[in-house]
Amino acid sequence: MNRAFKKLFSIPQGNRRWWSIIVWWELRRIPYNLAVGVIGIVNLAAFAFINDTLLKPYLAFENRDWEPLSVVLFAFAANFFYTSGWVTELIVSRIAPERARRFGPIAFGLGLGFTVLLTFLPPVADGIRLVWFASHKSS
Repeated sequence: MNRAFKKLFSIPQGNRRWWSIIVWWELRRIPYNLAVGVIGIVNLAAFAFINDTLLKPYLAFENRDWEPLSVVLFAFAANFFYTSGWVTELIVSRIAPERARRFGPIAFGLGLGFTVLLTFLPPVADGIRLVWFASHKSS
């Protein structure tokens, strides 16, 4: 696992041409989508459980947040911004070639981390809402 993780963030030796930058990013789109997808499904299940089960005593169904279209929009947005990673690296490679080598792995790691954190937003928000409703109902 550690070896695969290192390979995910490694850059080939030598000068990189524009197409090799794009290939580097596109080969990492698969693990990116797998990681975001698996974590997203777990968070979606947590969100559904909190929203449809735990919030039931506090909110009518029509007042609970559940928008399946947001999952599709999130997937498109995540991949749009993922693509902006290699577009930005191509720009950096023209403007500051000495920094471009480190840009890809850093941008990839930050983008992956940020996207994964965003998947936690719905269940955390509903968890906070559940705590608020439960604490105010008992008062």
